[in-house]
Amino acid sequence: MLLEEIPVEIWLEIFRYLGTIDLYRAFYNLNTRINTILSHIHLYFDLNADDECSPLIIYAFEQQIYSLRLSSNAITVFYSVFTLTQFNNLSKLKLVDILSEQYDHITLELLTLKHLKYLDLTTSEK
Repeated sequence: MLLEEIPVEIWLEIFRYLGTIDLYRAFYNLNTRINTILSHIHLYFDLNADDECSPLIIYAFEQQIYSLRLSSNAITVFYSVFTLTQFNNLSKLKLVDILSEQYDHITLELLTLKHLKYLDLTTSEK
């Protein structure tokens, strides 16, 4: 059996066991069919400020990210490239160690997230 002949259900089962970064590195742009399957799944993304390919992954899966977790330095990295308003399907957001200067901007953007159902904000003690 060729890779392209594997049923969608099996691909979805495989993808359930992989994180977003692993999906991107292993399968994104492998072929059109797999990209199509990837474009229909909901993704959880935990941005690590040290992961240099994170912005590329976020761009690739922007509309499929339903859950996003950012902490401390990753919030700054995220906002240097993106805004929360770009994530139309975001339903769960967790921000850890928000700096006081980031807080006002973030809360204004939250008003635009129509699908947001879960929000967890933790401010920095610094």
